[in-house]
Amino acid sequence: MKKNISISIDDGHPLDIRAAEILANKGIPTTFYIPIKNSTGRPTLNKKQIKYLSQNLLFEIGGHTYNHIDVTKVSIDKAKEEIKTGKEALEDIIGKKITSFAWPFGRYNHQLITLIKNIGFENSRSAVFINFNQLKTDSLWNPNLHIYPHSFIRDIKHCLKKSDIYSFFIRLKNIKKTHIELVNVFKNTNKNYHFWFHSWEIDELNLWGIIKSL
Repeated sequence: MKKNISISIDDGHPLDIRAAEILANKGIPTTFYIPIKNSTGRPTLNKKQIKYLSQNLLFEIGGHTYNHIDVTKVSIDKAKEEIKTGKEALEDIIGKKITSFAWPFGRYNHQLITLIKNIGFENSRSAVFINFNQLKTDSLWNPNLHIYPHSFIRDIKHCLKKSDIYSFFIRLKNIKKTHIELVNVFKNTNKNYHFWFHSWEIDELNLWGIIKSL
């Protein structure tokens, strides 16, 4: 069992089942952030599949709104409805409380952070895609790496936008490595780290070998 790695998967795509089988065999704790429907038109897990995932003790089900919308672009009342109904629907399916939330498209603000606390979420995860700082899973936390082939320049710009100078310099130190190769940089440390991805992206980009190597 890999005690220093955890994973989360966004969007509740049916390919999450394939990812779940790989991660379960590796004993990696995983959170599935699942909308009931997806406004982008992508398919989502059905009730039977969601319940199946929830029955594995390694796995957690998290909220991701009802329709996978950008909650910063709607009224606060609409955002509340999306977040609350998504939470309630998942709880009805799995028969357990949902306490974790991931922001669709990684977008949020201070008012929304207060809102999800009032709705009953204990924590929320951002969509930071490069972060070499020590993992802290508090009320609003940042993952360490998005498993996706971001460019070196985009990594650097992302660090600067987040005012994350530490990650900026570590990324410069690993300038010869692609973003995907940073997976091994984290694996070679003794720190706890958290990767996130979309299973539909993994499939489109043929990155299943990376998931199997975790």
